[in-house]
Amino acid sequence: MAKSKVKVEGNTISGTAEAIMDVMQKATDRLQAKEEIKPYEITHASIKEEECNYGYEIKTGKTAGDKIPTRKGEAIVHNDMINAFDALRVHLAVSDDAFKHIYTELPELDELKEHEVVEAFYIAGFKVQGVDEDEGYLLSGHKWVTLGSMGINTPKITKNNYKFFDDLKEQMDLARFEVEEYMNGKHRVDVDEEENQPELPFGGTSASEFEEEE
Repeated sequence: MAKSKVKVEGNTISGTAEAIMDVMQKATDRLQAKEEIKPYEITHASIKEEECNYGYEIKTGKTAGDKIPTRKGEAIVHNDMINAFDALRVHLAVSDDAFKHIYTELPELDELKEHEVVEAFYIAGFKVQGVDEDEGYLLSGHKWVTLGSMGINTPKITKNNYKFFDDLKEQMDLARFEVEEYMNGKHRVDVDEEENQPELPFGGTSASEFEEEE
């Protein structure tokens, strides 16, 4: 059966109800997709001495595609950003095989999040590599060992090599959002909030700051 066509003459649309609804839905989808395009996208970030250093790519306008590799924040990070980074600790622990000698087979992520092993890990930063289906993440941080602390930088984590990628992506989206909020002025500003600010281990110093490769 041939598809019914929609005819547009001036302000008048004619055709079957089904065809008109289909055209309207496609137009709505295109508008929503256009609205969802952000003017910039965070590509990497790290917390150092309670300040955030980050980079981003411009996504719209005449300079779309331009990368701002390093922007050093001067303001103290909000506790929401610290909490968003902390939510990535379990993924750093899994990537470091921290549970390898505890479980013969990894349990659900909720159980791993509650394990005391995670407390030995600290997230200092992240970097995004690839786009769409090829998008993956590199995490940077520290872990406590018998002699003190040591830095960790993961390889690229993707949906093809990591069991808990869906949760990682969700937490990464939140971390990137908090960096965007920091960029737009969300900082620690008042005394009450300072009293409730989570303490950063290692003096809030990153193992290594991610910077965009030229």
